[in-house]
Amino acid sequence: MTPMTPPPMFGIFHISTVLVGTLLAVFFAKRAAKLPKDRIIRLFGILGLIMAFSELGKQLFYYYVVNNRQFDWWIFPFQLCSVPMYLCLLMPLFSGRRRSKTAEKVQNSFCTFLATYSLFGALMALLWPEDMLRPFLLMTLHGFLWHLLLVFLSLTVIFSGLGDFSVCGFLDAVLLFFGLAFIATLINVFGWYHPSLPGSYPDMFYITPFVMTTQPVVRSVAEAVGIVPANILYLLSISLFAGLICLAVRRLCR
Repeated sequence: MTPMTPPPMFGIFHISTVLVGTLLAVFFAKRAAKLPKDRIIRLFGILGLIMAFSELGKQLFYYYVVNNRQFDWWIFPFQLCSVPMYLCLLMPLFSGRRRSKTAEKVQNSFCTFLATYSLFGALMALLWPEDMLRPFLLMTLHGFLWHLLLVFLSLTVIFSGLGDFSVCGFLDAVLLFFGLAFIATLINVFGWYHPSLPGSYPDMFYITPFVMTTQPVVRSVAEAVGIVPANILYLLSISLFAGLICLAVRRLCR
């Protein structure tokens, strides 16, 4: 497959796709939010399967078509915007008439995470899609549709009131986020010492301790204070913005 020139940021493709896609996400999220809670969770599980199959297709495409049967750690599916796929797949496991309070708390933390952290990550990726504008149209479309689906999931949680937007509820989402960041760090360390594609390394959550991040602002901070302190500030900043989203949702739902 012949590569093409990637669409430019803030070009017609970028702006029109984000605007139309966001409007559709809002429209369908409002409709989905009217469903009973168990059906919404079931819908999330189905969407998780669809995301998993699309991610498998992406991995196979890069492995066979782009990278000549070499694995590329850069696209390993454990970024902040990849996590919702796993949460959607797991969420139905915590449903049922006889579920425990612990299961309910876990499911609520998943939903709160989707409505705050995932929404923030998806919006930032859509506003600054540098890494999604690829020389293959199929992969570019995959990236935009993926993040627009995250907007749909997040808004469905918000409109339906599935999440727990209290202080304690958000703290559960924070713990989940930092637990996932810890797993991302383990992947970053493992992949650094077990490379495959030459020049490829994992930068899950953009917090690899070995190389300065590609994120513009965080990179400037890393140049001033070092990679690890900058990564910590980066994670705290994400949590701050997620907290602001949580606060806004709580006030709007009063």
